[in-house]
Amino acid sequence: MVKFGRHLQFFLENEEQGKECSSSPHYIVPYTELRDNIIYNYASSSHDSQPFEIAWRKALQFASEDFRESITSCWSTIFEAIRNIPNARGATLEAALRLFTPTVGITESRDLLVFLKKIHRTASLNSEALRKLVKKFDKRGQTSKSFSTFLLPELYTSNFSIGMQSLDVAINILRELLDDLDEYHSDSTVEYKEEKKITARRKMSFDNEETMIGRRANEMLWLRETVFTIQKVEVT
Repeated sequence: MVKFGRHLQFFLENEEQGKECSSSPHYIVPYTELRDNIIYNYASSSHDSQPFEIAWRKALQFASEDFRESITSCWSTIFEAIRNIPNARGATLEAALRLFTPTVGITESRDLLVFLKKIHRTASLNSEALRKLVKKFDKRGQTSKSFSTFLLPELYTSNFSIGMQSLDVAINILRELLDDLDEYHSDSTVEYKEEKKITARRKMSFDNEETMIGRRANEMLWLRETVFTIQKVEVT
């Protein structure tokens, strides 16, 4: 099993490589930095918990702002595309998605699906990072103060923690609508077949992201251990 810190590191490396495809990379909680601060503070004699609490809340705020901006941009794109449809007035999110997909077609709908999945992935990582940081702090803490009692409620009521459920619904609806469009279009057209190949590659890239990151992490760990072994042999 790949540790969360290493998993997050490789996720960030993938994000860095893909920046040319995205003009607005998402905010990721600096888990490793905050984790190391926990170890530093509690290795000292002061046991000062205030810097961690401030940094944790700042990360929560940034993650919440990033989620709000990203999801607002998403829904704005949807409602802008269907603004001339009478049934779009006052539409629920589900109804808006069901109007959006046949209006813009397969390509734009798949782009939206990829974007929604990326928002969900980021929200999930940020939520897990903040949760693990609180757990580590309370585990290392040498005072009676428990951060789980008041920081975790703030995390679980944040917009991105709550919003992941509505994102799941939107993603499933889009998948359903795209499957319907796939069946409607003829597989005999070269253009459509090529589009399906591109979509399959995107799906593999995003759906298997965690598996790929884990594999890369294990490969890098093996390489580092091999190099270390070789260096020891040369010194001997």
